[in-house]
Amino acid sequence: MRVMCLSFRSCGIIILYTDLKRALFPLVFGGLMLWGNPLVEAATYYVALSGNDANSGAQTAPWRTIQKAADVAGAGDTVLIGPGNYGECVKICHKVSAGACVTFDGQGVATNAQFQIASPNVRIRNFILTGLTTKFTGAIDLRRGAHGAYIEGNQIDTAYADSVRAVNWDFGSQTPIDPNVASRVTITNNSIAHIYNTVCIILMGTNNLVVNNRMRDIRDADYFHVFGVSNTVRGNICIGFEDTPNSGNHMDCFQTFGLNGHASKHMIIEENVFGYNYNPTDVDIAQICQLEQNLNHEIHNWDIRNNIFFGLLKGECGIPSVRWHNNVFYQIWTNASGGAIIINWAESGRNNATNAQILNNVFLGCGKNDQSGWYSVGDGSSIVTNTWKVDFNYVAALDGSPKRAGLPQTNQRWYEPHGINGGSDCFQDIRQHDFRLRQDAPLRNKGVNLSNYFSRDHTGNARPVSGNWDIGAMQFVASENRVVLPPSFKGIVVHP
Repeated sequence: MRVMCLSFRSCGIIILYTDLKRALFPLVFGGLMLWGNPLVEAATYYVALSGNDANSGAQTAPWRTIQKAADVAGAGDTVLIGPGNYGECVKICHKVSAGACVTFDGQGVATNAQFQIASPNVRIRNFILTGLTTKFTGAIDLRRGAHGAYIEGNQIDTAYADSVRAVNWDFGSQTPIDPNVASRVTITNNSIAHIYNTVCIILMGTNNLVVNNRMRDIRDADYFHVFGVSNTVRGNICIGFEDTPNSGNHMDCFQTFGLNGHASKHMIIEENVFGYNYNPTDVDIAQICQLEQNLNHEIHNWDIRNNIFFGLLKGECGIPSVRWHNNVFYQIWTNASGGAIIINWAESGRNNATNAQILNNVFLGCGKNDQSGWYSVGDGSSIVTNTWKVDFNYVAALDGSPKRAGLPQTNQRWYEPHGINGGSDCFQDIRQHDFRLRQDAPLRNKGVNLSNYFSRDHTGNARPVSGNWDIGAMQFVASENRVVLPPSFKGIVVHP
């Protein structure tokens, strides 16, 4: 019988406990009585194509199916899956204790079709996920109750299966903010490719984090639909849209909209890269965003900061209290008279983009042409100075010449008391998407301090607590090494 040694640092007591897994009795040591949750030793189970579900699940006697492991494994357990294509739609619906994950690890060699998660604290990692064909569901399908799920290091490739998502949220007949909708989910370091006619990731619930994922080569699809409350999309690289000619599909990097009381508020979109190989003749390429209000005004308060956008169509914004801070907009084209950001002011009685902030951004080569357009009000009304903060932006054509259109779209004048209209951009290497500032950049120390909103730049460098900030996504750091471009950038050409 194995002996476990548990140290309780708060009281300096050492407890010896015999290995009776999931024992249900109190322990007495030195007059101390421990009641409550039993001490549990986690188990490791094994699955292999050569196995049998009648086996014990030990390394020398593995199970044949992942579903068998899902039916048996409990809190703290790990399931290691061997090489091969299992092709299962695994349902994980048992209850797992709070704070103790059950881990399913594909070890980078196991292929599966789908995991449906309806239990808290489930970790899915290192799988190759492909082969699913069920429309409007996901390779990772987060059902109600899937709180605290951790989706890590998977390769998700739907092979352009119609309307199959990488990660899907299911909210049943409830709203995306119902307490049972999956919350506190982390989606990190996954590779997602070949999504078709749907969306890569739908976010619902509260306090979810999507961080450091790589997405590429999606067709007639969006990257993110964002609902719920206090969700964060950070540090993702999303490059490569494909459009079916004359399909009529509308593609967005991120989108929200109001239907049946769908809330979408207090969202953070930060430190991401969204890009496309720029083609000014393609009117169907993806746009930055479509932020649409609902009638109940449950969509508001978005922070969009430290992102890099290039080669896309304009962003449509029709919701209150959106803060565009320290982004880079490079070659953001529009087939209308507006610019890189179009603020829809009271459009059709549904949109109400009050309290907008557009501060410290770079707008380089944006708008319908090199003479006009970087941001605008969609209805061409008079300048709304009482609820807007628009200033400290750098705006220029690709050749460095000034641009004219400002706020609103029909007013051909410069409107920024502290902005920089034209001049050298002074980026390190714009053709390689290196938007770090050179030491002599005129954008240094020309931005407003926004430390009451956030404290770091696109690469994680600290921004000053006091004093002026740099304009753009990257704060100048003299000692910083050259940015190493991730593999996702390879093959992307920036047109002059």
